[in-house]
Amino acid sequence: MKIRNIKTGRFIKTSSKYHCDTCHKEIFIPEWRINRSKNHFCSQSCNNKFRVGEKGRNYINGSSFKNYPTEFNDTLKNKIMLRDENECVLCHLNKEQHKSKYHKNLTVHHIDYNKFNCFENNLITLCLRHNSAVNKKEARNRWIKCFKTIINLQKGILD
Repeated sequence: MKIRNIKTGRFIKTSSKYHCDTCHKEIFIPEWRINRSKNHFCSQSCNNKFRVGEKGRNYINGSSFKNYPTEFNDTLKNKIMLRDENECVLCHLNKEQHKSKYHKNLTVHHIDYNKFNCFENNLITLCLRHNSAVNKKEARNRWIKCFKTIINLQKGILD
């Protein structure tokens, strides 16, 4: 698509024609946005459909589709939350504040991202916001180190 510059009278290219990567509908993408992503979509709905399964940003070997083991139960989660003083270890949002803000309980996160490793030193309490943030694939190694440091500090172990 081109528009005419009022001052110079020249045409300026402002967007290019592409096809949605999900439904193949013809779309126009602004020039500044083309190099920001290798995929382009006509809507958020098509973006969501495209990122299912292996294409999902947090996908790891299909483990998210497997059920949690029976030992990862409310008793264990409550024990971990008590250890972490019923608050997110990152932002210190407590249980009551979290409930009023999100209308849900705090979450218990597996530090090594292995849902079958239910040892107490592999579990940590997080709010919904931080649980979503730490699950991004590209930053997982950094979070593992961070959480192991927090667990060691709780135990009084200094590195």
